[in-house]
Order: sequence, then structure tokens, then C-alpha cells
Amino acid sequence: MQIEYHDERPVLGLDGWEDVDLIVVDCPEGDLCVLPLGGGGDFFDEIVPGPGTYAVRCAARGRDAADIEVSEDPPLELYRFDIWPAAPDDSNRTLKQTSECGRGVSLNK
Repeated sequence: MQIEYHDERPVLGLDGWEDVDLIVVDCPEGDLCVLPLGGGGDFFDEIVPGPGTYAVRCAARGRDAADIEVSEDPPLELYRFDIWPAAPDDSNRTLKQTSECGRGVSLNK
């Protein structure tokens, strides 16, 4: 899992990712964190510099091939989170969706 904070909206390509979603998160305490599904793995906190509203772009690949019951090394399922201060035109939306898993958990339902 990769997590990167940006001071402004970055230019991010969709190539190499199967599913990409953008969500806007209000963070009044400045305590945004990322915890892997199921609670296992690394916990990431202190991601943002303080209170505010942030855009979070989550890109994923390998979810269809991954078996949640089996630990692969290297992992088949990969995620990247890019976070930046939200702009007025940022909104929750799906940017790319090509996996079966992604269609099952779509923001567009």
C-alpha cells in the first residue's frame, strides 16, 4: 500500500490501475487514517497536516486475482492513496472501473 500527501491536486494517470475512485472527506480534527480491510496490516495515521476537507484518490489493482484468505508475497492486491486539499469541484466519483470486484463495490450504485 502506498500513501502520498500532496499540497495541491496532482496530475495522476490511470494507467496500470484497474479501479480508481475519488472521495471527498471532511476531517475536522485532522485525524485522517488508512486501515487495511479486515484490520490486518499496517495502520497509517498523521497523513494530513491538520483539519480540513481532503480529496482522496484510491487506485487498486489485483483485487480479482487476490484470495483474501491467502497471504501472497509479493501481494497480488495493491492500493495507492493520493490525498490533497479538496477543491470546490472535487466530488465523490468513480474515475475508472474494470475489475469484477470494483463493479461489486462501485460508488455509482
